[in-house]
Amino acid sequence: MHQAASAPGIVIKCDLLGALRVKQKDPDGEALRNDRYVSEEDAPDEPVAADHVPEDLRREIEQFFLSSVLGIGKAIKFKGWQNADEARRAIKKGNESLCCRLMKPPLNPSP
Repeated sequence: MHQAASAPGIVIKCDLLGALRVKQKDPDGEALRNDRYVSEEDAPDEPVAADHVPEDLRREIEQFFLSSVLGIGKAIKFKGWQNADEARRAIKKGNESLCCRLMKPPLNPSP
């Protein structure tokens, strides 16, 4: 979260605050996890606790994501919040899983 406008692909140094665990159901009925990671830029105008997302900000973020799927056929359910350490572990686990999948040869290699 930061107050300035930015373009896609810009890297902004930030601190991880936590994650909102989300289960999403697409219009075709496919369910998947689609967690949202919340971070704060290093030099905030209004400092936030460095290891969690404050309750009032949690509600605001939840409302934003609920609003973002209105009228597009997707449904989301919130599965709870993770603090910064839990979110960091989830990111690491996801990175390790992705690396393992990328390292495996395809099941049916083409000749």
